[in-house]
Amino acid sequence: MGFDQKKGGVVKKGEKLEIEELEKPDFMTDGEWKASLEALSMLNETMPDEVWGEIEGKITSLDRIRSDGEGDKEQFLATGGMESTQVGVTPTLLLTTIGRKSGKERTTPVNCMPDGDIFYIVASLAGYDMFPQWYLNLEKNPRVWVQAKDKKVPATARTLNREEKAQLWPRLLKECQPLWAYFQMFTEREFPVVLITPEK
Repeated sequence: MGFDQKKGGVVKKGEKLEIEELEKPDFMTDGEWKASLEALSMLNETMPDEVWGEIEGKITSLDRIRSDGEGDKEQFLATGGMESTQVGVTPTLLLTTIGRKSGKERTTPVNCMPDGDIFYIVASLAGYDMFPQWYLNLEKNPRVWVQAKDKKVPATARTLNREEKAQLWPRLLKECQPLWAYFQMFTEREFPVVLITPEK
């Protein structure tokens, strides 16, 4: 669960990255890459070692991520969205999708960037090579439900196109979750950004 930097050897998730050894992914624009490097530098300079260790523990496996997600969902529901077990202070919402195989509702806590009445979410899955299940579900059926606090409302999901994402990516990292830049360095899978529009 790591990758080879150009000269620095294998780096594991939960360790700082050597910024000068990184190479720009082919899918990124120069603007996205600049914003990513700024976010990574900020993380290296300001994130305490104990937080890096906490991140490493939380993403050791997909089973751990799923287990923590269930715990976070329960705490979210118990506190009306006022408390979350996720790392950092990034806003969290509960996203309910329809399982593409089961047809059943599936609810997952996800980090989000609120923007007025809409939300942006990123299908990062902590830099694993596969897409999160919630993303595959909403690609099949864009009819979803979101709960930002204590109210669950119907909404529509749409994956941003390349140009839209390129414009938004710097803001997502600066205003919301810089770790999205960090996790993107561990996979060649480009993270989709999804616009969630609640119904009026």
